Amino acid sequence: MFRPITRRIFAMTELANPLLAGFGTAHFNLGLQLGDLKNADAVRRARGDLGSSISWIVGHLLSGRCQAIQSCGIDHPDPYEEQFSFQCPATDGRDYADIAELHKDWNDIHDKLYDAISQLKHEHLLGESKLPNPHGDSSLLGALSFTTWHEAYHIGVIGLLRVQWGLRHTHELAMEAMGM
Repeated sequence: MFRPITRRIFAMTELANPLLAGFGTAHFNLGLQLGDLKNADAVRRARGDLGSSISWIVGHLLSGRCQAIQSCGIDHPDPYEEQFSFQCPATDGRDYADIAELHKDWNDIHDKLYDAISQLKHEHLLGESKLPNPHGDSSLLGALSFTTWHEAYHIGVIGLLRVQWGLRHTHELAMEAMGM
């Protein structure tokens, strides 16, 4: 179910291009990491069954992407918020969607987010954001930039969990995808 980055970046404002590149890189990496993942591994929790699972992390990132789409002025539901928000700790995963379904959702939402960001105007990106942003830049550009960092952090954790559980390293998957 891996989909390489096939779109070129053409945004209404150049300010959006780094955002599109960051979200595209996250999309590429997460696609690699989920491609060979079995649901039993996806719901396995870190830290002696007290921490997050890959499924929880993906649901959490999906919720963040839904909020990012909303912040771009698009009416888009967030069906993941109730299970995967900051206020909802990870569980044993029995009530999570299968990782293949979450992966499909990821692909669909990525396309919607890409389209939403590419249509933003300069003024909108520099305007106030409703997205939470801990680093103090209250603009939409700042909040979306933080979101790309947040995704990179969690995707790194998924890479760590893959290695911990004896699955292929992300860099091996990336090199293979690039034909190296």
